[in-house]
Amino acid sequence: MLSKQRGSQRTKTSRAKSIYFMTWRWHFYAGLFVIPFMLMLSLTGLIMLFDDEIEFARYQSILKVEQGEHTTPISSQIDAINKVYPNSQVSQFIPSPNFKRANRFSIQTSDGHALIALVNPYTAEVQGTIDRSDSIYELMNRIHGTLLIGDLGDRLIEIAASLGILLLVTGLYLWFPKDAASWSGFLKVRVTSGSRILLRDLHANIGGVLSLVLLFF
Repeated sequence: MLSKQRGSQRTKTSRAKSIYFMTWRWHFYAGLFVIPFMLMLSLTGLIMLFDDEIEFARYQSILKVEQGEHTTPISSQIDAINKVYPNSQVSQFIPSPNFKRANRFSIQTSDGHALIALVNPYTAEVQGTIDRSDSIYELMNRIHGTLLIGDLGDRLIEIAASLGILLLVTGLYLWFPKDAASWSGFLKVRVTSGSRILLRDLHANIGGVLSLVLLFF
């Protein structure tokens, strides 16, 4: 009877180890595929987040205006655009974010170009245009969405997102304690056990705690 119990226990332990190492392999291989895409998405998303600052640095000469006492009517600013770009169509008005920036108007010119017209809100003067198709934001947006290779890039990113879910789920399984010994070291970071143990603890605990947030994201 005792030998049967020991045999059953060894079988359960062996099965648990098999599942653990299988999960670890899935976690490892998913990470190899996902990490380059996550770095790309993070970098391009960060650059897009600071689009206004980058754009102002590039086009400061035509974005900056001297603050006046009164602003001109929006209709007058649209008329000024139509004089500079006859037969153009204004599709969107983006008001100035502060008193010293030009108003923005998305326009479609008669030859089919999509531009941002910059108009001084105090004088209704068209100070210039920005071609968004040639902007850093648009380049980052295309990389972020398609890797500049069209539908193939879009599918690769979607696969990375799916494997990212697998990465988080398997990581949670590996991180969560399985026995009393594991519970004793749960959420601890061993700073005196060498750099390898330290990095492993940081990876496990930071990843485990942030997994639900990342999964939602």
